[in-house]
Amino acid sequence: MLQIHLPAPPLSEYIECLWYINDTIQYKRERILPTGMIEIMLNFGAPFRVYDNNDTTQFTLNHDAWIAGFQTEYIINEPLAETHMMGIRLKPYGLSLLMDIPAHEFHNQLIDIDLIWGREVHTLREQLYCLPTPQQKFSHLEQALHKRILSQRDNIKLVEYAVCILKQSKTNLSVRELCQEIGVSNKHLIQLFKSYIGVSPKALSKVFRFQNVLNTIDPKADIDWVDIAMSAGYYDQSHFNKEFTSFTGMSPSQYMLNRQQIFGDTLEQGDGIHFVPVD
Repeated sequence: MLQIHLPAPPLSEYIECLWYINDTIQYKRERILPTGMIEIMLNFGAPFRVYDNNDTTQFTLNHDAWIAGFQTEYIINEPLAETHMMGIRLKPYGLSLLMDIPAHEFHNQLIDIDLIWGREVHTLREQLYCLPTPQQKFSHLEQALHKRILSQRDNIKLVEYAVCILKQSKTNLSVRELCQEIGVSNKHLIQLFKSYIGVSPKALSKVFRFQNVLNTIDPKADIDWVDIAMSAGYYDQSHFNKEFTSFTGMSPSQYMLNRQQIFGDTLEQGDGIHFVPVD
């Protein structure tokens, strides 16, 4: 039931997509894995519980609208009823064009957006909820975001170029090599990444490599984890397992088992690779 909308320029330079869902998930809780993006959620349905790691007794409630900053950790999430919401999926540097706040303030955080946009976000949420079709909702949200774009920020094109190089790199490109490629110092590039994305180039590169692994897995075929690890540029199987576990909280085989137990023969690649049923 997930519907995707690709915005027109100039929003498409900073926003990967807009999405809308109105459905009930098949399980109680889910682990949301790092996506390499930043998400803004506008919720029309019941609140969500977000747990403190694996402690099912400690949680916070997300209600109307919130930002999930750049994540290098998984989130354990529990919809309390149906999932009815819209989302703005920002490219890693996209948040800096909508909010004049250093991105590292949002790293691994879920933050109520009304703390930044005030009552305006509740007005927008109510307007979107009242529109009858997803396409009308997408059109209205796109117009609202156009008004939110900040004036062009210094160095944003340089950061965008650096992110593009990291994403397209098929090897473990070092920060030093990246700096040589774009002609800036290590210190300057790291400062720009922390300000515009929220993490260092090295951390972003690790998340991109993890994304490459998830997109490589074919759930319909036998999985050769050694081949996947070597193709993704990990030093060895131990290095791969350690990094995979740091992003997911589970081994690669457990990741697949948890998803197969819920989805069975309907398991596919696609956006769902970032959602792992917990129970």
